[in-house]
Amino acid sequence: MRKPNAQAGNGSTDWTALCAEAAVGGLGALAAVRNGALVRDPALRRLIKAVAAEAAAAARSAGHRLSGRPQALAERLCRDAPLRSHPWLSALRAGHATGAGAVFGPLLNAARRGGSPAPKLTVIAATLRRLERRPRRPGTRRPRRRRPQRDDMQP
Repeated sequence: MRKPNAQAGNGSTDWTALCAEAAVGGLGALAAVRNGALVRDPALRRLIKAVAAEAAAAARSAGHRLSGRPQALAERLCRDAPLRSHPWLSALRAGHATGAGAVFGPLLNAARRGGSPAPKLTVIAATLRRLERRPRRPGTRRPRRRRPQRDDMQP
């Protein structure tokens, strides 16, 4: 199954997918585990549900409608691709930005607008930002880009 897109077909934000993405991506990157571990480990599973629920409450408090249950979607994403590591984890390992701001920004803005407390979302977003800014560890290398070969070049 493909990961849901945070943009609905009409160009508006799919708040259910955004809430699930915050839970799966944020916790997967911070715990440095594959999706399957997020639902197999009881503590991580409780966190997934709590983060998705907090994100849903933030979205609803600002008047956004959800198309489903973010907690159920988050669990389904993990169960459908248990061996998959979230791209945010790969980005952090490579020393790159995660793009998590595109998910956490709208959710945290909704929480502020709606007056909904969002301590878990705030901590996850801040920790990911901090990890994105950390210096690369000595001895780690960025993946090499393939150099064009002579056969690749057209006359």
